[in-house]
Amino acid sequence: MSKSHDRYQGIKVTLITGFLGAGKTTMIQHLLSHVPDGEHWAVLINEFGDVGIDGALIEGKGIKVKQVPGGCLCCTTSAAFGTGLNELITIANPDRIIIEPTGIGHPDQIVKQLNASHYHGVLEVGASICLLDARNLSDPRYLGHPAFFDQINMADVLIASKQDTYDEFEEVRFIEFAKQFEPAKAVIGFSSDGIVDLDWLNVEPIRQSCKIDHHDHHDHHDHHDHHDQVESFTSQPKQGVTVFHKRDSELSSLGWVMEDRYVFALDALVDMLSNLQSQPGFWRAKGVINTADGHSVQVNVSAVEQSIVTAEVLKESRFECLFDTGQNAQNFMSVINNALF
Repeated sequence: MSKSHDRYQGIKVTLITGFLGAGKTTMIQHLLSHVPDGEHWAVLINEFGDVGIDGALIEGKGIKVKQVPGGCLCCTTSAAFGTGLNELITIANPDRIIIEPTGIGHPDQIVKQLNASHYHGVLEVGASICLLDARNLSDPRYLGHPAFFDQINMADVLIASKQDTYDEFEEVRFIEFAKQFEPAKAVIGFSSDGIVDLDWLNVEPIRQSCKIDHHDHHDHHDHHDHHDQVESFTSQPKQGVTVFHKRDSELSSLGWVMEDRYVFALDALVDMLSNLQSQPGFWRAKGVINTADGHSVQVNVSAVEQSIVTAEVLKESRFECLFDTGQNAQNFMSVINNALF
């Protein structure tokens, strides 16, 4: 049924969650390169920081992308979420909207908002997909983080991304881990290089019981008393360079946006990424950086991996680092500034 301009109905919605560094952006890039003929999709993205790297990587493919300002989008009472979603519905009127919340979000609140009465008939909320890096199942920092389990708990489809990096023990451990959840997941699977079966987007969501909903809702507020304490700072240490610093009670981010006249040596970047991985409290870094040889690279770093791949050259270089708020931000600032400048 074709949509008229004044009617928005039957828009499929897919929520793609996953803790910091799980591979959400790579998977979304794969999905957007396999949109079925005759359909057009849109993407709603939230990142904790203010630099907007994921949107920069996805835009330019004929896909309407809306970035919600940085912060914890799990509290979807924020006007920004509703405004961004409504804008995608009315301007893009897509066949499907993919929503990528921040990697530390508690997504049960997003699902509640998507199922609100004013979206009935407009949105068809499908299965939520959660990605995890199975290597992190041995890391107490991940296992002890409430958001890590909140995302896994409410997922209909649970995918271990980056399968090509796992040994047999890690694969078996993931399957045993994934099978313990009640109700059972609709799909338990593996993915490499962001490649997923498009049929996973169309499986029926599993129904959570009211008891679990209430418990999750209670936990959500227990863990999120920090929303009124989010602080943001912006500075311009050099002409054409803007640094963003965001902090709440759990997580801090430092982000750089640099005009295209700034280019960087690849070996210095590699050293910087290794140095960041060794810093206490480090969680995640990513960016798109123009290099001295006239190319651009996409960098991705977590506690267990470091990746540098060729990317499209962008007008600006962007880089962002996430770490525990208890750590000294100046340490991270120095490591990055010394390498970049």
